[in-house]
Amino acid sequence: MSYTKKPRKKNKALQPKKIGALYGGKATCLIQEKKYSSAREILLQGIELLNGIGGVARGLSIHYAKTYISEENYEAAENILNLILTKCLKHRPDTEEFPDDPIIKYIYPDPFINEEISFYHRLDDKQPVHTQEILSVYYALARLYIKKNDSAGYSRIKNKIIALSPQDRFVNNNHI
Repeated sequence: MSYTKKPRKKNKALQPKKIGALYGGKATCLIQEKKYSSAREILLQGIELLNGIGGVARGLSIHYAKTYISEENYEAAENILNLILTKCLKHRPDTEEFPDDPIIKYIYPDPFINEEISFYHRLDDKQPVHTQEILSVYYALARLYIKKNDSAGYSRIKNKIIALSPQDRFVNNNHI
């Protein structure tokens, strides 16, 4: 008695980690070529595929903010990183006025403009955020403060990193 196995259908949807690797890699190449706005467009495409939720989307969002650091647009980078951090910590933002940047709709979606993304965000808000994701935002902020020679900002963030992860190798080895 012989039987033939039916071939399994491949899942055509990309897994989040693959989306992150693909879009993050493309953006990194564009950043090396100093094509920052093109890199942000690519990152937004990846974030959109993920509806702006989950660790991979947060990672792409941090990468997005870093493009502004590369351009030395520190204010834009700091605003975006602080909004990502506020979202990670499950706090309400200090303001209802957000920077005029396309990424904002994926960090704090307006339920009246994009109901679908808002729905996914409400579900995601109930999930815990891993400590490493919060640390990733802190690392980006620390690098930002180093680049703009803001020692007070750097010290503040370094202390938050130590409070969250006392044996943090990045702080202890000065890799920030």
